[in-house]
Amino acid sequence: MLTVNWSQTDWRFCGQCYCLVRLGDAKNRCSLGSRTHWLIGWNFRLDYTKDYGPHAGETPHKQSAWLRCSYCAVLYYKDFGGSCPGRAGAVHKTTVPFVQFLVPHDVNPVPRDRQSRWRFCTKCSAMYFDGYAPDRGVCRGNGTLGHAPAGNVFQLPIYHY
Repeated sequence: MLTVNWSQTDWRFCGQCYCLVRLGDAKNRCSLGSRTHWLIGWNFRLDYTKDYGPHAGETPHKQSAWLRCSYCAVLYYKDFGGSCPGRAGAVHKTTVPFVQFLVPHDVNPVPRDRQSRWRFCTKCSAMYFDGYAPDRGVCRGNGTLGHAPAGNVFQLPIYHY
């Protein structure tokens, strides 16, 4: 089993598109028009591996193959291209070198230091918060319908409130 020695903080919720975002550049664009992300709420911490192999570091309750898009700054699932607002709807793109984030999911009961209800969107491939359903934020790949949830229910570790 892989021991993760690295983690990254400063992952935040965007109050416009509902995606999980880590800004690194002022040009990073939100799905809501040409605006930048509006970061609010908790600060999350994600473990990662520097192994570039397919699905490196996965366990029964941690999924890898999650990357940070260099253009829109969201966490997206690399097995599906998605739709990036920073690239006019083209697929998300990560510059090399990249790391694969290991995102915890389906742990019951949910640990007290985690927020649940984070989901994968089948239209844009981003990680988004589904806790306000039926309002599902703004999705570049799904127009005004918001994000389209599928798969695991992710539980993000809270770094600080």
